[in-house]
Amino acid sequence: MSIEGGINNVQNRNDHFERTLKSLARDVGAEDAMFLMDFSCPDNWLGKTWVRSLKGRGSILYSSSKVGSVLSDCRRLLKSPDVDLLKTVSKPLHNWTTTANNRFIKLRTGLLLESGYKNVVSISLPLLSNDDISGRFVFFFDKYCEQSELDINQSINNMLDEIMVYQQAASALKVLPSPLEDYGLIKKSTVSIIKLLSEGYSRKEISELHYMSSRGIDYHIDKAKFLLGANNAYNLVHKAHRLLLF
Repeated sequence: MSIEGGINNVQNRNDHFERTLKSLARDVGAEDAMFLMDFSCPDNWLGKTWVRSLKGRGSILYSSSKVGSVLSDCRRLLKSPDVDLLKTVSKPLHNWTTTANNRFIKLRTGLLLESGYKNVVSISLPLLSNDDISGRFVFFFDKYCEQSELDINQSINNMLDEIMVYQQAASALKVLPSPLEDYGLIKKSTVSIIKLLSEGYSRKEISELHYMSSRGIDYHIDKAKFLLGANNAYNLVHKAHRLLLF
């Protein structure tokens, strides 16, 4: 499966990755799939209520408009911690529950069944370049799927190499923004300043490019250093790159 080949411009890039995601889903016997980049340990960045922050995330790839629509409806209903989302983070592979005395899970299961999806399985894979970030895949199996839960898990395990290739290509090509940006933890202007630092621009040059005082530039840099736990500008650039900011 070729991921990076054949992508001629940014406009076609997401379409290419969505089509490839659909192919991945079919290869494991699923009807659809979704993919996003997330923190490996969201609690460390967003606190215990991080699940609610998922409602505002916009950078998610879907293999079809149908699964995108039903998951948008599910996210709008999300008002309390969802055990399946929590286990998606804590377990490398998780089979989502369809029976529970939880109002949200009942509503979510109903929406999925109405759309023709019966079984849902998620996997979480840390990036090879930085295990602070993980790719999260969720596969949706339709009601006609004859695979048992064990068979589904085995099918996914058999495709792990291809799934990893997809994830690494998405990371390398910056198909999705960093979770830091998507959760709104860092401003685009701050990312731009750090990127200019990485390219060797001086603070004076950066301030002229951003129509900002040198003190304003320092303010952005200091905030970013605190957020990323960086000791100096060099360390800040290094961490920002590892966290997919550029």
